Amino acid sequence: SFEEFPQIAEDLEVSLSHDRRILLAKSQDDIEMLKVAEEICKQMESDVRWLDKQGVLDLEPFVTKDIIAGIADDDHQKSVYPWEWAMAMVENAKQNGIRTMFLTEVTSIKPIDGGFIVNTNKGPIHTEFIVNAGGGHADKVAEMAGVCDFGLTCTKSQMLILDRNTHLLNHSI
Repeated sequence: SFEEFPQIAEDLEVSLSHDRRILLAKSQDDIEMLKVAEEICKQMESDVRWLDKQGVLDLEPFVTKDIIAGIADDDHQKSVYPWEWAMAMVENAKQNGIRTMFLTEVTSIKPIDGGFIVNTNKGPIHTEFIVNAGGGHADKVAEMAGVCDFGLTCTKSQMLILDRNTHLLNHSI
């Protein structure tokens, strides 16, 4: 669960940053949307605080001066670097006796007593457990196992990263 992330980050020696999120309003219509966002946050047991214009500017002095209000969540937002976490989890799994197979396509999954037969492009695997690490194809893998109640839609986007030498790297993902 969400509360376990700090301990996992410590155990795996990976980064977990604490972030402040501020949603801004520049009009009365935006304020109505912030009220909806506040309700969603409450349902997720995340408290937000309302900020007037000066409160927003005190936190973020370089934000547009057109804002009239905002809501902030100082406690519940955390960010991870997914590749760092994924590799740390793979390393931890290997240390605990798990065998990993890269560039291996799952072609079918058949439940059997006490486990599964997972057919792959590298041959069948008999296993007691399956960890679905199918990424953008995780719904297809879950479907093969007969447990898919979701669908995924992947979109191409771009991510801008500043490296340690402050060079801008542009990655399409």
